Formats: sequence, structure tokens, C-alpha cells
Amino acid sequence: MTRIIHARGDVLGMFIFLTALLLGLWQVVVARKRLNGMSLTGHPDRKWVSYSLGAAVIAAACAWYFSAKNHFAAPDLEGIETLIVLVFALACSTLLQGIAAQVAALVRAVSSSRRSAAQPAPEGEPRKLAVGRDVVPATFLDASADSERGLPILLLHDYGGSQEDMSTLAGFLAEHGHTTLAPDLDGHGESPRLIGDQAMEELLAAASEALASESGVESFAAVGVGLGGTLALRLATSGLAERAIAIDPPARDESGHHDVNSLREFAPGAIMRAFFKPAARADGGRRLSLSRLLATMPEASRAEHRGHSTTIATRAPWLNEPVSITEYASKYSPFPPVLITGSHSSLALEEGTLEFLAGTID
Repeated sequence: MTRIIHARGDVLGMFIFLTALLLGLWQVVVARKRLNGMSLTGHPDRKWVSYSLGAAVIAAACAWYFSAKNHFAAPDLEGIETLIVLVFALACSTLLQGIAAQVAALVRAVSSSRRSAAQPAPEGEPRKLAVGRDVVPATFLDASADSERGLPILLLHDYGGSQEDMSTLAGFLAEHGHTTLAPDLDGHGESPRLIGDQAMEELLAAASEALASESGVESFAAVGVGLGGTLALRLATSGLAERAIAIDPPARDESGHHDVNSLREFAPGAIMRAFFKPAARADGGRRLSLSRLLATMPEASRAEHRGHSTTIATRAPWLNEPVSITEYASKYSPFPPVLITGSHSSLALEEGTLEFLAGTID
């Protein structure tokens, strides 16, 4: 072994140099490939910040390493030794990039939660939906008395979320005259129901009946985010909903699985949690990833739709590519999706989305 690895030269210096060099290159890669979840800025339109940071780190690493005579001197590392140090440096730089991206994501999340706390959403009334033999929690919010009444709305949260995620949107819609009902989806939140073969069918029917009973109006609109948007489109397909608005639903490939890139949106910690412990609870104690859950849901064509469908998507590549979501939306509506600036997680409350909802639901 000593004949292969002599460990002569500045091993530590080269390791630090290569780690810093690769860390700088990481900034360039995340900006070039729009891996916003792995970046420190977390946003595609700030890629030049990542480019500049990467260039600065690379320049500093080279200046430090090559300016000191003890770093780049004979006898230096041999070929196999350099390769081994390079591999360890790559692993270390990737780990450091992931940690830095996770810390940056946590800082952004704390900042966002403080802004949300400054503008608390109105509290709705708790409801218990009878779905088969189960009782599913939901939140009902009546329309504001000062506004003209519009269509009641069934609000459907995203994969891995709960009814509470829809509270701010429900408050906005209530101010604009829309009574809302937001249930916990099967396998999510505090729902006792697990995801079975006929994913969500029974729940959607029960929630539709409950909304009609609460509002006194038979027809309603369905507004969903992500997975909830997929379900909203299904409600329009079945004719239960008069119209459906899907906010950035996951585009699906030919096999029915999602055609999205999680590294564009989620920080490393969220991706690891989703990989090792998917959010959706299914029969038999299983956990279903979004891809597997979508595969259980039948696709529908535009010809089958009885209600009007609209898709709102992100203008820049986040979870969905604009081209992919446009192609996906064309299966449900003759109109192209409405493209709005924002990420998947922020899109439901972006000003453009709220203006569109206020002006087009009825």
C-alpha cells in the first residue's frame, strides 16, 4: 500500500484547496442548472449572485494555494494520491454545499413565517366530514357579509400539507365573497383515512356534498395547489365542480408519474425526508411518494371534462418546466396556463395569482 500511496507533499493543503475550488464550482453548477434548492439564494433570477460568489471562492482558493511556496512544492502528491484527495474533496464540498443551502433555506423559512405571523389568517369553523366510516377534519369559512356572494370553493392542499395550509387563501377568497371548505386529504394532516386504490374519490364526493350543504349552493369551484390542483382538475372532469383552478399541479409524463425537478425548489433536508419518509400515508403502513401517488390517479382528456379548467403555473423553471406544464395543461383546457412569477411554494399567495382568482372564479 505504501508503494501506491506515499502521502508526500502538502496533503492537507491540497485537500483544502480542492474542497474550496469545488465549492466554488458548486455555485456555478446550481446557477447553471437552476438547482435553486441547493443554492444559497434559492431563486432562479439571482443566478448572477451564485456566479459571482463561485468566481470569488475559486479565485480566493487559487490565490491562497499557489501563493504559498509550501503548498505547491516538490515532492508533491502523485497521480493516485491526487485522485483520492480529489474524491474526498468532492464529497466534502458537496456536504458543505448541502449544509449551507439547508441553513439558507431555514433562514428564508423563518423570515417568511414572521411575515405570515404579522398578517394572521382569519379563523374558520372546524367541521367533521363523514367519509364512509371515517370522520375527516375540515375547516369552513363563510363569505364576508360585506361582499357580493360568489361561487363556493372547495380548497385542496398540496402533497405533504394539510387544511391549515389553505387558511390564508381561504381568508382572501372569503373577503371576495366566496364560502370555502378545506378538508385534510386522505393520508395527510389529521385525517384517519389512508390512501387506497381509489385515491381520494370518496373524500372528494363527501367534501363536495358538505360544501353544497353548508353554502346552500349546488354548484361550486375547486381550487387546489400542487396535488390538490390535480384533484381539482379531476373534479371538473367528473362534473362535480363547475370549474377548477389548479395552482402549479405536478406535470406528468407518459407513464403517469410526475415530471418535475425537486432540486429546483426544495432544500437538501426536505428532499432527504421525502426520499426516506414520504409524506402520504397509505394502506398497510406504507408511505407513498408523490410520483407513486400520481400513478394511482387516472389521467383525463379535455373531451371528458364537463367543467371549465384553468391552470396557474410558474413563469420560471421551478418544480415544473413551463413547457412541461403547458403541455400537461393542454389535456384539460383549450387555453394555455397562466404563467406567474414565483416559486411553487409561494405561487398560491402571489399577487398575480390572487388577482386572477378574484377576477375569474365566477
